[in-house]
Amino acid sequence: MDAIKHVKTVNTLETTVKGIYKYYHGSPKRRREIKAVANIIDTDLANIPDVKEVRWLASQSKGLLALKSNLGVIVMHLSEAATRTDIYAGAAKNYLNNLKNANMLKTMFLLLDILDILANLSKFFQTENLLVVEVAPEVEASLLKLLALKTHPGPNMKEFLELYDPHEKQFGDIKLIGICNPVDFSVDVTTREMISSVVDYIEKRFAVFNESPLKEFTVFDFMKWPTNREELSTYGIETLADHFSSLFSAEEREKKFE
Repeated sequence: MDAIKHVKTVNTLETTVKGIYKYYHGSPKRRREIKAVANIIDTDLANIPDVKEVRWLASQSKGLLALKSNLGVIVMHLSEAATRTDIYAGAAKNYLNNLKNANMLKTMFLLLDILDILANLSKFFQTENLLVVEVAPEVEASLLKLLALKTHPGPNMKEFLELYDPHEKQFGDIKLIGICNPVDFSVDVTTREMISSVVDYIEKRFAVFNESPLKEFTVFDFMKWPTNREELSTYGIETLADHFSSLFSAEEREKKFE
């Protein structure tokens, strides 16, 4: 995702998700092993999809949700795989260390909340008979939801906070490694940087809707029509006449209010 490529933990997270997919997808033996682990602890094992460049939003969401659902099973299997002497032990240890890193897990759960908002916005743009005047309000609503995540955790981040114990360095049943700082949203650099970057990207991406000619379509948005009858009688005529002036003769432009 272009908006947050500069955030180190996001890049590491994406590399980890892709790596875990290849680690299991490329070995029937490892797939059998992780299924056996899931059966032992009586857990349903979700399929881990690849993160593709095309349809990045959909594949990233599915990949992270699968990783979140399988987290305990994957950590358990990788813990054993990392102790082996084969050529894949190093990769298993690297993925394991990433999954046991508090900042990495926090980033994953925050990203799931962000992707959920973006996914809903994406679905909105797939609506049939979508009007231009409907775009700006929907984009603004999505931006407000994203900004709210800075101070009010979304459903996935709430789940993270419930499982995260920085003092005991635990995330549910997973023993964490490295620094485990308490989460304070008022000063959390990663959270605020990720959200601000996404918001800035969306604002720039849809800035065209606040420019001519698209902004002229707002005259068709009845929610913005003036309540005063006299103002309403000529509302939008000047704007449309000026925009389409090249289509009218001088005489016709003079009659725009008739």
